[in-house]
Amino acid sequence: MRSLVVLLALFSVSWAGVRHPHFKIAGRNGVAPAVTTQPFNPTVDVLPLYGIDTSDSNRGAGQVIGIIDAYGASTAESDLAAFSRANGLPAANFQKVDQNGGTNYPKDDPDDASGDGWGVETALDLQIAHAVAPAAKLILCTAKSASDTNLNACIKTLTNLHVNHISMSYGGSEGDTSSDSYFQQAQEAGISLFASAGDSGAEAEYPAASQYVVAVGGTTLHTNSDGSFNSETAWSGSGGGCSKYTKVIPEQNADPGYASLGCKGKKALPDLAALADPNSGITIIFHGQELEGIGGTSLAAPLTAGRAAIRGDQVTPAYVYTGGIQFRDITQGSNGHSAKAGLDLVTGEGAWIGSE
Repeated sequence: MRSLVVLLALFSVSWAGVRHPHFKIAGRNGVAPAVTTQPFNPTVDVLPLYGIDTSDSNRGAGQVIGIIDAYGASTAESDLAAFSRANGLPAANFQKVDQNGGTNYPKDDPDDASGDGWGVETALDLQIAHAVAPAAKLILCTAKSASDTNLNACIKTLTNLHVNHISMSYGGSEGDTSSDSYFQQAQEAGISLFASAGDSGAEAEYPAASQYVVAVGGTTLHTNSDGSFNSETAWSGSGGGCSKYTKVIPEQNADPGYASLGCKGKKALPDLAALADPNSGITIIFHGQELEGIGGTSLAAPLTAGRAAIRGDQVTPAYVYTGGIQFRDITQGSNGHSAKAGLDLVTGEGAWIGSE
């Protein structure tokens, strides 16, 4: 019996240390397409709804955004170039490295052939980050696999490359916090860290649950017939909840809404939110072809990293609560937890809006 308990414990830790991407596609991944689905053009349709000045082509100038994904993503650069042309964006300042900072890139994810692999995730991450902050440099770090060991190597590499912001659109069960030492070093080096909160509803996932990482939840955008803003609600798939292990930071603990969440001294997820519902998702380029209705909190995390690049500040979890970010409070919708005025377990403080 004792050996069985040990075996199950080891299996649990192993499972927690392997991450999965957080993208969703309308009509796939268990997502029923809405009858009125109209995939957004990210630059024309989405960014103005968040107050981003799309006439300013210097958004993110002088900033470097690091993107971490698993496997090789061999068409990432050509897809990014095609996306830029299709959306009237300047060519991206793009660099690709392996997890050790070299050019020994891993093979592509075998699931890319069906459109379910990490290659889609990589395309989404790069393209939305570039749409938001077209003047920022993008460095893609390709991990050998989705294990924490290999993903952590990318954290170390991007820290050594002196990026300003890191976006991580992946997650999994809490329990293995081996990434925290890498996150701490990155934060101490002045780097913002963003992670998607998950796409399975009311659940806290890691690395979003780390005390060093800004957890990004998901919303649904609703527009009028002319494309103007109507409302924004919580996305039902948005990850969120109370961490089982991570202590709340003082800045979140001091938030007037924290006490009512029932987190009892643990981190409340997410910290903030952005567009994630694939039924109000975007169109990207993957393997040279348009792929419509892409969402998940995988969209929200790099979108937020791009926002941080426009602002030009290190955005830490503490900064979310003290840095003067303008939020649109999301008070409708549910992921199992209900959105409410102020801090909640679906959209955090709300959606980051304004020109910075």
